[in-house]
Amino acid sequence: MNKHIQFFKAIADEVRHKIIESLRAGEKNVGDISAELKLSQPRVSHHLKILNTADIVRMSRRGKNIFCRLNVDYILAISRDFFDKYGNGNGNGNGNGNGDGK
Repeated sequence: MNKHIQFFKAIADEVRHKIIESLRAGEKNVGDISAELKLSQPRVSHHLKILNTADIVRMSRRGKNIFCRLNVDYILAISRDFFDKYGNGNGNGNGNGNGDGK
């Protein structure tokens, strides 16, 4: 699947938006995210798996806990790549708005 499509599909969900917002504060374990969002742990884990597959979230196991953090470098890189490829919405793909490619 195209990395842009995978990225936007992954963030196109209200629960995943809430998880991303929660992780903006820093690394958290799945139980803490579940408690904060008042969602079941299996539901949170399902959404985290989607975010992890899309490289938006990094997950690591420490003992019995799984910790999650945003992959900020990837989020910034995929965003830059998307706008480099598709421009600013005027159809010219160069992002400068004048259609001259400069």
